[in-house]
Amino acid sequence: MNRTANLLPRYVFGSQEIFHLSYNSSRHPFQVHKFNRTSTKFAVKIEVYVFETKHLEWKLLLDFGRRPTLERFQLAWSVDNATGGKTPHSFFILPNKLPGTGEFYLGIAPLLTKQLLEEWKNGTFNFSYALVIYETSCRHWDEMLSTWSVGQCKVIS
Repeated sequence: MNRTANLLPRYVFGSQEIFHLSYNSSRHPFQVHKFNRTSTKFAVKIEVYVFETKHLEWKLLLDFGRRPTLERFQLAWSVDNATGGKTPHSFFILPNKLPGTGEFYLGIAPLLTKQLLEEWKNGTFNFSYALVIYETSCRHWDEMLSTWSVGQCKVIS
């Protein structure tokens, strides 16, 4: 039997919109995005494009069923803006690393020096990024049934 494997995405959050973190009197710039995971069989892929001229590190914080904070989250990643928004930072989360289905929250926060925090508060420096989140599932073409099937897929390192 000849099989061709394919990852089929289903977008759960994403657009061409660019998000701007402007000063809103909070202690730290922090934005949270909510998305729904519909199946425990699906992996989740997160792509973040960071558009900044100043070099700084960003934190991505993921939590299930509640908004993450800088201190409380289930999964975390660090990214920088070295690509200048030309290529995304991509994170692929396997199905067994995520608890259940339902609402997930992804927090995004730039890590600021005191000088950049003051610039942000004074309105002379804003942060911009784009975000796409989607679920993927492994499917192969079953020639006997002439349809896509989810059975017998394995992740190979």
